[in-house]
Amino acid sequence: MARTKSMRLETSLASSIAALVCCWTLLLAGCESKPAATAVAQTVSQTETPNPSGDDQPTGEPQDESNKANNAQPPAAETPAETDSEPTAEPTPDAQPATDPNQPADSNQQPASNQPADDAEAPANSDDATNPDDSTNPDDSERLAQKPDDVDEHPFPRRIAIPDFPKDSEWLNTAGPLRKQDLKGKFVILDFWTYCCINCIHILPELKKLEHAYPKELVVIGVHSAKFDTEKDSQNIADAILRYEIEHPVVNDAGHDVWNTFGVNSWPTVLLIDPQGNAIWGRSGEITFDDVNEILKVAIPYYREQGLLDETPIKFDLLADRQTPTPLRYPGKVLADEASDRLFITDSNHNRIVITKLDGTLLDTIGSGAIGRADGGYAEASFDHPQG
Repeated sequence: MARTKSMRLETSLASSIAALVCCWTLLLAGCESKPAATAVAQTVSQTETPNPSGDDQPTGEPQDESNKANNAQPPAAETPAETDSEPTAEPTPDAQPATDPNQPADSNQQPASNQPADDAEAPANSDDATNPDDSTNPDDSERLAQKPDDVDEHPFPRRIAIPDFPKDSEWLNTAGPLRKQDLKGKFVILDFWTYCCINCIHILPELKKLEHAYPKELVVIGVHSAKFDTEKDSQNIADAILRYEIEHPVVNDAGHDVWNTFGVNSWPTVLLIDPQGNAIWGRSGEITFDDVNEILKVAIPYYREQGLLDETPIKFDLLADRQTPTPLRYPGKVLADEASDRLFITDSNHNRIVITKLDGTLLDTIGSGAIGRADGGYAEASFDHPQG
């Protein structure tokens, strides 16, 4: 009797162990199959490279592995794993194991399509458009370099036609008002400035360099848009023109009419206008000679070739040409040496230092008068608007 009970107990224990092993096997099979399907879907989504053979063998591998791990589980048992990646797709009992795992990747490319056959073709079309091998083909490189006939070949395709200057504007440093038509055939720089703005003063030498580099092709127009009431006075603007030795016309934009028309919102703002009256470049803030020069090196040859460039120099009636010469021009500082009975005066706009007696009698001058920074004797030394 005891032997019989022992055999029954061993049989029951063996059955329990077998059942536990079976459950454990099923659990492992379920855990291993879902990550496998997800990994393939992610790989297809990232590479978007279809199987060259035309079948969906790579996407069927998770199904095959799960079948090997659990012989009692049919291929359709993997369908719930796919619904996690594609919640909009309803699982069907007769779903094909070769195409279902590929649905998440294909649905990202063509979300409007629910047909497996169409989805399978989507990666192939995408690959044809982005195949890196095509870019290395010399024939294709030449084909891509050729633009269609209807593409604008202009070096500055984003051109904006500018309006004319207001008729009632007051102009300085020129004989009379200028109109847009007067500047046809020229590159024009519009410099929106005000004489109290230090950044505006900083770029004046850069603009002068451009004027001297392109005397036939370029005209600079200063648009003085006042910040304070005293800056609206034309006499104060004229004094600033002389002090800073501005050699181009300036329009007194006291009411900010030009400023508002061009949509300017900060000092300084620089716009470059082409010979046809279109804005092709602009910048708010300080600019350098090189900033504009790089644009002109491209633009001038193009407009010259098109026969649109007028290279006849324009002569303006400058305020400086109407001034009577004076011994000093905007002197900056003075040093009195009572012991030696001498005065040292920085004659800023004459780029020199003047030495006189305390009563004003001229003794000597230091500096050639040319702008520079050269060391040397009294006659050879040079200064750039000395202030100290």
